[in-house]
Formats: sequence, structure tokens, C-alpha cells
Amino acid sequence: MKQYQKYVLPNGLRVLLVPQPASLAATVLVLVGAGSFYETKKMNGLAHILEHLCFKGTKKRPSFLGITQAFESLGAVHNAFTTEEVTGYFAKVGSANVLPILEIVADIYANPIFPEKELEKEKQIVIEELKMRFEDSPMGKAQLLLYELMYGDQPAGWPVIGTRESIKATTLDAVRSYRTRHYTARNTVVVVAGAFPERQVRSDIKKFFGLIVKGDRAQ
Repeated sequence: MKQYQKYVLPNGLRVLLVPQPASLAATVLVLVGAGSFYETKKMNGLAHILEHLCFKGTKKRPSFLGITQAFESLGAVHNAFTTEEVTGYFAKVGSANVLPILEIVADIYANPIFPEKELEKEKQIVIEELKMRFEDSPMGKAQLLLYELMYGDQPAGWPVIGTRESIKATTLDAVRSYRTRHYTARNTVVVVAGAFPERQVRSDIKKFFGLIVKGDRAQ
């Protein structure tokens, strides 16, 4: 017997539901086919900056503080990550609050406003993260050098976070363009796992994600 349910919305968005009725919590995860493998050297690190900027405000919650308070008011743990092939946005919460959490995660994914003043701040934060992970950490530096030696000067050999030069060169136009190409229905998977009201979750996923442009898979 299957322990999960998979279906596809008319616009191509894939949905994976993993019911666990005995659980006290539920997790919502949105995965996008956007990462360093889909960047040029000039834009290296852009997918990671885009992930950061999605938390800086949406049409409904126009500030980082508004988004954070929305999660915290429901007792949710939330975060995001960028890898070579995917970017993920997720939140885990008590089962009673899974529906409002689904709406918040969907809002971050679908409706970011990218405040211009936040980009320069975020560049500095990402550069500090780069220094901590690769310049101040011998293990991190060794990993970076290993990838460079193994894969050379191509996406698999570049750091997901980017370089100082590419981070500083990032523009909002580039961020918006990258998002338009990759944050599409056919390039996205929505996962809900734990204890949740299945009928309402299905309805809300269609409501929040059903009108997203179809687009293409990442290549």
C-alpha cells in the first residue's frame, strides 16, 4: 500500500502528499529546479541570493519582519536552502496550523517583491557567509578546491554560493529574470508531509499554485 500520493496540477506543478495521521506535526516544502547548475559563471551564486531575497517581503507581507512574525505566531520552524540543482523553502508546524503555514510558504515562493534596498544588504550577508564557509574554514576550503580539481571551470566546479565578484555584480534585473525562467509550475514540486486535512490541503495547493505560469523544466 502506498504511503504517499502524487498528482499533477493542470499547469504542470507536481504535488506529493505524505499522510502520517499519528504525527503531531506537518511539514510544507516547496522545491524549485533552480541552483548553481543552471547559472553562468557571470551569475554564479544568483540562485542563492534569490532564495535570500524571497524572505525580504511579499505583496501581502512587505517586510522580512512581517514574514518572520507570521511564522513565529504559529510556532513554526522555517528555513530555506540552495544546492546545485534545487532551491527549497520549508516550514514545520503543529498539525493544527498546517493550512496557514501552507499559505505563507506559497506566498514566499509566488509573490516576492524584492525591495531594492535589501539587495545590497543581502550581498554583504552572503559575502560574510562565503568568508565563514570557505575562507575561515580549512575543511570548507578543501571541499571547494576538490570540486574545482574534479570538475574544472564549469557549474559543477563552482561554489553554490558564488564568488565575491559574481555576488557583488548581481542586479535585481538578473534576479527577476532568473526567477521568471525557473520559478515555474513544471519546474516546481510541492510536498506536504505529516498530519493534515487532505481535502483542504489539496484545495489550497490548487488555489495558491494553480495559476503559476506553466514554464519548462530546468535544463
